[in-house]
Amino acid sequence: MKYGFLSASLGGSGKSIYNVQVGDTVYCYIAGCGFVGIGKCTSTAVPMKNFKVMADGIPTPVSDASWQSEELKQKLDSNKEVFIGVAWKRSVTDVDDGYWEKGMTTVPLAAYMLNDKTTYQKVKEHFGYTED
Repeated sequence: MKYGFLSASLGGSGKSIYNVQVGDTVYCYIAGCGFVGIGKCTSTAVPMKNFKVMADGIPTPVSDASWQSEELKQKLDSNKEVFIGVAWKRSVTDVDDGYWEKGMTTVPLAAYMLNDKTTYQKVKEHFGYTED
């Protein structure tokens, strides 16, 4: 959340992140935690080596920026990880506070259009989010 991005590994379903376009609304779901944020895509997918974040006001490669969990950063394969920029509109401060209700729907893809509009509506209501 601090640096405004989402990422996915190109292994498996991760390549679907290339479908996200600037201006798209993104709902961040973490398996086992629930929905943790809603934001707007600000830049399309690029490899980790080409993605920069603002660290102390300076554009910095994401791999050189300090992360809350350096251990998680080190586990990423920089040859397979792809990033998009996100302006977070609403989010939790701790992923353990993610939102989930029985009956909601997700798909095991990094990016997808969900046909079940009820899930999106519940997430928006939970976070108090309205479209700009």
